Amino acid sequence: MGAYSNTIQLDTEDANIEYAMMCGEGELIAYYPLPNNYSQNQSEYSVCRIKNDSLIGETLLKAKEIGTQNIHYPFLHYQIALLDNQYFFISVLSNELFVYEGGQIMPGYYVNIPENEPSEDFIEEHKDLNFFELVETLKKSNIGLGITAIESSSDYLFMSISNKSTLIWDKKRSIQISDIYDPDLKLYSDLLLSGGVSDEHLGFYSADFLCANKELILKGNDRSLAKLVGNLLEDDNPVVYQYYFKKNAIDILIEKYGI
Repeated sequence: MGAYSNTIQLDTEDANIEYAMMCGEGELIAYYPLPNNYSQNQSEYSVCRIKNDSLIGETLLKAKEIGTQNIHYPFLHYQIALLDNQYFFISVLSNELFVYEGGQIMPGYYVNIPENEPSEDFIEEHKDLNFFELVETLKKSNIGLGITAIESSSDYLFMSISNKSTLIWDKKRSIQISDIYDPDLKLYSDLLLSGGVSDEHLGFYSADFLCANKELILKGNDRSLAKLVGNLLEDDNPVVYQYYFKKNAIDILIEKYGI
């Protein structure tokens, strides 16, 4: 059983944190939702450090000048990832990958996917729209939402491109793929947006969904899944699954798609 250490206070202006990750000893990197009527965050990212009995925030990346009015909306699904001891960050409506070095967030890489992010002029031209009107305008203009999620495994960085496809990168090469197809369920799923936990690559199927597809599963090739659904009831707990990635995954995908 753990022993009580101390209580750390967080200032109200720093408290509206959507997601946070420890980056180095005594440093907490915090991501904030878009500014809204309840919280006018000036930061998209801050670093919080302990000073006496308080956790003090310092802006690393300023919030964009767009807001969501009366809705709390983080926009980005997973914001921070760690690969090869380097921290990567993404920003709203951007194709840039930011890195954390020397106590600062700075641009590190740019994902060159045309029409996947709005220009500064476009945002300025539509700055009077609320955020959701802006997103709808982007869709009608065939402009993407930038990188909307980021995760990592021991070998790869995964980026969701406008919530539509996944870019897999090993810091040398990359490949962009669409949904993952499960032939036993005849189901397409998104690698990053499976409803699971960031960086653990966990997802789940509801019990009633698996029961509804029991006949299909029993005819499929996944004998472990077939054995599981044989005793599954519709009101049972969800079934959790996890993705594993081969060391040569990019090579396999390049060969498969003839790139």
